[in-house]
Amino acid sequence: MIKQMAFVQLDKALVLYLNDSYNEDEDVELLKLFAFIADINNDKVLRETVQNQLLDDIREDVISFTRDKEVQQMILAEDLAILDWNSNMKLAHQKGHAEGHAEGLAEGAAEKHAEGLKALVQNLKPFLHDKEHVLEAIKKSEGFEATTLEMVEKYW
Repeated sequence: MIKQMAFVQLDKALVLYLNDSYNEDEDVELLKLFAFIADINNDKVLRETVQNQLLDDIREDVISFTRDKEVQQMILAEDLAILDWNSNMKLAHQKGHAEGHAEGLAEGAAEKHAEGLKALVQNLKPFLHDKEHVLEAIKKSEGFEATTLEMVEKYW
């Protein structure tokens, strides 16, 4: 409730400042500060607060904080994408091997193992665009056997 009231008052101060509809006896510097807090990127607010040392210091801190936050978000998003990628690759690899092993044991035939390898390749396809992309990803990923590359080459 208090938070909403504060934002409403900041918005009112911004409107007063932008429309120059405040009284002469009001504290214009305080109104300028409230308008600055309400919308730091407004052209008029920016233009009329650029020489105020206090507001310039606040602006620099906000810009630095925002930049740091954006960079942190980008790094986190990239790390999550990499983790997701590796997880999907490992899952597809395990699933393909499990299918091949189960079918190979059930049938007792070597060609069933090859079907499992085909299943591995088929499980990889939804996550990737082309064969070269798959091969490159397998080379970069940990825990994959050299035969995985051969399987992709053979069954893509």
